[in-house]
Amino acid sequence: MIRKISIFVAGFLFGFLIDMIPRLSELSLNIYLCREACPSWFREASMITYLAIPIFWGVFAVWAFGRPASKVGNKPKTIALAASLLLIFAITWTAYAYHQQII
Repeated sequence: MIRKISIFVAGFLFGFLIDMIPRLSELSLNIYLCREACPSWFREASMITYLAIPIFWGVFAVWAFGRPASKVGNKPKTIALAASLLLIFAITWTAYAYHQQII
């Protein structure tokens, strides 16, 4: 049980790191993402996504690594990582585009 909890926490922290991509891109690229200028539906959808990704990665880590001699291959892990990164990059680009009034 302790092993599964620690794996969940590690997955949760990994999901939190993925959530930090928009902020890190703001700081490193010296760009600004919309805060108040974004539509309310976009702010709500991004907040739900930012809350869901760490929880997803915590549960996914327990599923993928929590069982003894786990037989989960690399394909589900790669797909989950690619989907998470694609979602975060889409949110980041959309926030940047709203700030620059591209869309």
